Amino acid sequence: MYPARFNYTRAESLEHAFELLTTYGEEGRSLAGGMSLIPLMKLRLVSPAHLIDIGRLAELSKIERRDNCVALGAVVRYAQIEESRWLVDTFPLLAEAVSVIGDVQVRNAGTVGGNLAHADPAGDLAPAALALNASVVCRSAKGIRTVAADAFFQAPYTTALEPNELVTEVEIPFPGNRSGGAHLKLERRWGDFGNAIASVQLELREDGRCRKAGIAIGAVGEVPLRIKSAEGVLIGERPEREAVRAAAEEVRKAVETIEPLSDLKAPAEYRREVIQVIFKRALALALERAQSSIPLSDATTSPS
Repeated sequence: MYPARFNYTRAESLEHAFELLTTYGEEGRSLAGGMSLIPLMKLRLVSPAHLIDIGRLAELSKIERRDNCVALGAVVRYAQIEESRWLVDTFPLLAEAVSVIGDVQVRNAGTVGGNLAHADPAGDLAPAALALNASVVCRSAKGIRTVAADAFFQAPYTTALEPNELVTEVEIPFPGNRSGGAHLKLERRWGDFGNAIASVQLELREDGRCRKAGIAIGAVGEVPLRIKSAEGVLIGERPEREAVRAAAEEVRKAVETIEPLSDLKAPAEYRREVIQVIFKRALALALERAQSSIPLSDATTSPS
């Protein structure tokens, strides 16, 4: 299908983008990579009268190492993350999440900010952001605010973004020593949206007990879930059989509190059962990586 007619303007700067968003109001829509918006327009599920292209703004395409975090510009492409040895080594969870999104063409064009702002219930980046304790930087002509990923996703395709506001960065705290993460997705075919997604990030103490944990699931409910009760079960414990079983039980309880998605790909009951399996596998892989990790001071320090 073809989208309805629309006007197109390429923003020359962030300030120009905000000016255009203010001018067009509800009839305007920002365009980054277009991997989510364009298909919706072709199906005429959305029909903005004006597209504001921010996808070529250099100020939004940077990967910056800061004191306590890495900042990914909103139009950083998935392929940029895959091609950064430093990011892959430092955030294996993030690297795995982007590596299973769509196909090569999608990963060459799709953007971090566009993905999170789209807030697809079956998307990969949202649970990864939750497990990594990421924050989303939102900006408008009125100013800048930072929203924790926990509070950013509010409903299917709905976020905490306010009118005329853009995602400009995603900030991910650096993991400590002895950290490891994993992102696993169950899908019918490679590159499909998931039927169940689990993201797990662990940091271990010197005695092997868990210092920090980030646990999130996606493609099960209408929004990705960070399961803090499962994190609490692991913190202070060795991630071994009993602790893993207890954490999986918390995942099960969390899923019971929501209405799991049910469609032709996977009925709700299937999702309830399989998410526990995917979670246990992700936890085991994250633990293996944390146990074999090296101090960050010994790792490559350039985000290039």
